Amino acid sequence: MIAEVHVKLQEYTTLREVAGAGRGDGKSINLPASRARIVIELPERSVKGLYRVAIADVDGNPLKTEKERSSDGKTLTIILNLRGLSRRASILSVGRVDETPHFYPVIVGKSKATSEQ
Repeated sequence: MIAEVHVKLQEYTTLREVAGAGRGDGKSINLPASRARIVIELPERSVKGLYRVAIADVDGNPLKTEKERSSDGKTLTIILNLRGLSRRASILSVGRVDETPHFYPVIVGKSKATSEQ
């Protein structure tokens, strides 16, 4: 079984750097600790092309990384197996391949994304 999660990136504050994860009062993206189909609504002015999505630990070490193409620059759908990442993942990075990504605080272990509320 695969969970489906919708994440609207514009609802979350980007971190200036990986070291900012876990600090501040910004809300975190909640993802299930399972195999998940994650539908990401990209920020305004995003463009179509190949994107890299990664889940990393607090030190910025990648735990899961996948590439997927956005055909319209508005959404990106990616499948990640997040089993076993509870308490280890704290950063979601999203960016076009060969460009600097944006970092978002993430918590793995919830049943669905907070952006669906």
